[in-house]
Amino acid sequence: MYGSGAGLSSTATGKPLLPVHLTLNFTVRSKAYVLGKLVKPRFYKTIGCDITFNPNKANATISLKHACTYD
Repeated sequence: MYGSGAGLSSTATGKPLLPVHLTLNFTVRSKAYVLGKLVKPRFYKTIGCDITFNPNKANATISLKHACTYD
């Protein structure tokens, strides 16, 4: 979607004025060794986080504790 973010910035400063809703999706991969290297189970978890970025609090941390779900 080329040019879809043009409405997120103001004309005067170039910074967003309204809160921006973001969805983060990522996969965490892990591998364990059971019985030495004989058995190697692999685990994959897909995590999705819905957060809101507030430009008035740009330097504040955003807690992901209650914003994320996993499968």
